[in-house]
Amino acid sequence: MSKRVPPAATTALKRKHELEKQRDQLGGTRLTLETQINAIESAHFNAQTMVTMRQGAKVLQSIHKQLDLTKIEDTMEDIREQMETTQQIADAISNPLNVGLESLDEVRETTWIRLVCTRFADVSTLCAG
Repeated sequence: MSKRVPPAATTALKRKHELEKQRDQLGGTRLTLETQINAIESAHFNAQTMVTMRQGAKVLQSIHKQLDLTKIEDTMEDIREQMETTQQIADAISNPLNVGLESLDEVRETTWIRLVCTRFADVSTLCAG
């Protein structure tokens, strides 16, 4: 016995193959469109990047027009001087009060010797030196 395929089944099978072919074509078309969209987005991003870079270059040029090497060197020298002054102030503040200065006892002794020498210069041996 031979198997005969009913005409409706043959028609349905043909229709299925046509729909699969259309589906595959649509998938290929979709892939092409997605590739183009990605390329357009990339190109747009690159164009925006270039615009931003040009703007940045113009801003840098504007800033650099206001500066010259002499002004920079003068400013750096001023900064160095102020840093040196700051260090001197910090050193002076952090130095204990009795370092580098005579102690109160030394000041009293010196004052007493001067007083004695002034009043008793002729008899005092402290004033001989």
